[in-house]
Amino acid sequence: MQKIESPTIDIISPSNKYTEQQQKTLNYIIQILLNNEDNTHPTLTVKDMAMMLVTVGTSFGDVGMITWVYNNKYAKPSDLIYRYHFKILNTLGFSLEFPSNE
Repeated sequence: MQKIESPTIDIISPSNKYTEQQQKTLNYIIQILLNNEDNTHPTLTVKDMAMMLVTVGTSFGDVGMITWVYNNKYAKPSDLIYRYHFKILNTLGFSLEFPSNE
């Protein structure tokens, strides 16, 4: 019987250019989604975790990650990205800027 591997950022987005720390963070978030661990963080939901992946995917041009989130129904294209998604990700080793209104 062939072992089925859990998706990691390298499987979801093979040509990604994330740092080692960023990959660890993304893999952690992916595992939370796969395990449907809605109680991992006191204020963040599974949908928040999914939208954090969409935020990174959008910022890095990573269509594979965005597609994975939507195809697995962790979020919908109509769900919103909020400033706090950027703030949390920036504390986890990303350097993302919130789009301006200009």
